[in-house]
Amino acid sequence: MDRLLVPLTPVIALLLWGVISPRSQWQKLFAWGYRNPEANEPSDAAYMLTRIGNVVMLGVLAWAVLGLPLPGGHAGARPAATPQRPAVEDLYEAFGVDEATAVMPPVVTGSPKSTRPVKVVRYQKVDATRPPVYLGQALTGKTGDWLILGVRADTPPTGVRINEQVPFDLYVGVLTGCTVSCPTTPISSGKKFYLVPVRLSRPLGSRLVYDVTGELVP
Repeated sequence: MDRLLVPLTPVIALLLWGVISPRSQWQKLFAWGYRNPEANEPSDAAYMLTRIGNVVMLGVLAWAVLGLPLPGGHAGARPAATPQRPAVEDLYEAFGVDEATAVMPPVVTGSPKSTRPVKVVRYQKVDATRPPVYLGQALTGKTGDWLILGVRADTPPTGVRINEQVPFDLYVGVLTGCTVSCPTTPISSGKKFYLVPVRLSRPLGSRLVYDVTGELVP
């Protein structure tokens, strides 16, 4: 606030001068412009209006200065806006973790070489036009209904599979790369938690979601 007051000091001084002694202010600032200043001096009513106007301007200036955000990020006289719910709270409620990374691997068919399945531990259905904050920009420009699959692994997923041909169920699978031998047993733990969006051809509705291992995804 101190930085704001420094350039405003001359303005505040002029306004205070007009409040305390409007006649003196007129004589010093405006009388020189008249050949006969005494004949053109404002009336007492004009001086009173000048004093009132300066008081109003001082009030407006004080409100504007106090209402600006301070260096700490807080507003002075204005009430602070209600903060949005933190993304970490939504993430924890949806997937039970405090931190996750969203990745967009391609949709694949079958089991590509040098890949290993990753167990899907949880999912959430979202509308791409109203994605949760914790997804960042992952669904920017996307449309339709999506599933967000949560998995744990040491490396980012490299592919995702989806099977919607079964009328009442939905089967999904997430794959990650492996460099040496690729066991068929799914990875169920890892250092990082990944969010894998996959688009649905139609709304999920009452369909149940199963992992490729045949386990129901909660």
